[in-house]
Amino acid sequence: QGCVLNYLEFTRPNGAIPICVPRDHAKTAGIPDWLTPQNNICKPILGQFAAFLVQQTGNAEWLRPYFERLQRFHGYYAREQQEAKTGLFFWKNDLAIGTDNDPCTFARPENSSGSIYLNSLMHRELLAGAFLAQQLGDSGVAAEYTERATRLQAAVRQYCWDQRDRFFYSVDFQSKLRPAFPWLHQGLGCFWPCLMMRV
Repeated sequence: QGCVLNYLEFTRPNGAIPICVPRDHAKTAGIPDWLTPQNNICKPILGQFAAFLVQQTGNAEWLRPYFERLQRFHGYYAREQQEAKTGLFFWKNDLAIGTDNDPCTFARPENSSGSIYLNSLMHRELLAGAFLAQQLGDSGVAAEYTERATRLQAAVRQYCWDQRDRFFYSVDFQSKLRPAFPWLHQGLGCFWPCLMMRV
């Protein structure tokens, strides 16, 4: 519980939370430059930890003063790291992704990796948000979270599921039409919003 609240204490106005909060960088010292939102922020797991604690204890009141911060945190991901065409989430870069040797993200262009790992975490995080909102008596917010989780689940099934391999893969978002000769590509669109990375 203390760890969850420590991170939520550092929620910025835009919802970003650093990927770590070092002991020697208390509020008065600020956050080191490499922990800025230009890189990845805290993984979407705080709601899941909070939900686990509430399930174990039956008490959600400790979170009530901080729930708005958790919502802002989730809103940051939706605003800054969710690809519009597919609805899938992406890593900004390969800093602190937790799977450092994953070729679908590591050493790849920024904002291009629709990681199945990240999207799985985010789906569970949205479900946790729905559970927590319900425990705090806000059925309207709970319904919004549930809807977002359902939409993400559908997107993962549509874009990440390989029918042939019967496996979920990460996807790449670099598919953009860059015609060398515009007259040659006239009328030809890019009709795939992402490409599966079968790694």
